[in-house]
Amino acid sequence: MSTISQGEIFTLQLKQLDNVLVLGQTTNGTLMYGSNYGTTEILPSKAFQVYITDMGGDERLMPYEVFGVDPDIALSNTSYWIEQTVEIIQKK
Repeated sequence: MSTISQGEIFTLQLKQLDNVLVLGQTTNGTLMYGSNYGTTEILPSKAFQVYITDMGGDERLMPYEVFGVDPDIALSNTSYWIEQTVEIIQKK
């Protein structure tokens, strides 16, 4: 499961705080544009339909679009994240 959209923006905000360490995996990289209304348009050829964004992008987010937000510490999918997190906390 990937973190997307507002979850990515929130993660970026958290990473700016001195007392926060982000654990997990790189987010999906879909944080600049979105849709609140699910509007679609049928193109003039009638052969294609497009999904229109209704949210403008913030230029400050462009470096993360497609690439995602990296965690401070990457967690592995080979064991439970809670166990990995507890181990990291115990080492600090």
